[in-house]
Amino acid sequence: MKSILGLMGDVMIGRLVNETLRTVSPEWVWGDLLPLLRSTQCNFCNLEAALTTRGSPQPKVFTFRSDPSHAEVLNQAHIQGVNLANNHVLDYGLPGLEDTFTTLDQAAIGRVGAGHTLAEACEPLLLKCHPFTLGVIGATDNEPGWAATSDQPGTRYLPIGDASLLSLPQNVDWCAASLHWGPNMVERPPAAHRRFAHDLVQAGFRLIHGHSAHNFQGIEVLNRSLILYDTGDLLDDYAVHPDLRNDLSFLFLVEIDSQGPCRLACIPTAISNCQVNHAQGRDRDWALNRMVALSAELGTRLELASSGWVESPHLLLTIR
Repeated sequence: MKSILGLMGDVMIGRLVNETLRTVSPEWVWGDLLPLLRSTQCNFCNLEAALTTRGSPQPKVFTFRSDPSHAEVLNQAHIQGVNLANNHVLDYGLPGLEDTFTTLDQAAIGRVGAGHTLAEACEPLLLKCHPFTLGVIGATDNEPGWAATSDQPGTRYLPIGDASLLSLPQNVDWCAASLHWGPNMVERPPAAHRRFAHDLVQAGFRLIHGHSAHNFQGIEVLNRSLILYDTGDLLDDYAVHPDLRNDLSFLFLVEIDSQGPCRLACIPTAISNCQVNHAQGRDRDWALNRMVALSAELGTRLELASSGWVESPHLLLTIR
């Protein structure tokens, strides 16, 4: 038996998206992706905003928060789990972090990568992807000052390098790591990230879900494990880089079984005016060709498909 896990990069529902949501329905921001998002067994993303109306903005260039009622946006897209180990969950301080915890818990959305203590921040999320249970850990090498301690809320901060610091969750079918790592606007994973990802695979992680660069990076397969170095941005209001095209990315649909990932379908997406839709025309072709080229550099051959598993142009990868 197999199931479908939907993976997204950054989902930022603050700032202009937050304002737009005051005048539209929660599902509107997902555009024509919504039926696909609702067809999976579960979806998981990096939540790039605090869910709060409290707190004061931290002394940063960009701070993001969204009204707690907008957790319904996540529910509408069948997002059952989010990574909070990132550089925006504490944009509005500890009050904003506490509200984010409370809001997600009340909405029955699983969270990982941040907690009231370091022990809680390190706890895996048991992500139910019927009939399988995945053990997901979340970590970030961003904002070391936000690291949780034994008596201080915060994120699971992890300098890239020592894979032994991430232990495998127990009593699950298999394990995944969701990592908010590295600088913005980088087209290729740094060598240190590739070494770290390889070490995690050797340690037993079957899926690496990377994000932070704001543009997608190539895909690698190692020992029947799937490494998505950066899944880009799925929803936000960000300014668009003319060359890196951070408004274009993919919805990553991973077919899984009890042993791990089996196949991957990459569906090209485009953000416009606080809404995401299937990418079309030249935008779609640019994203498809770019992902093929970046993945080929990592030894991965992606095939272009337009029917079958997904009834729209996408990239297909058989993992085993």
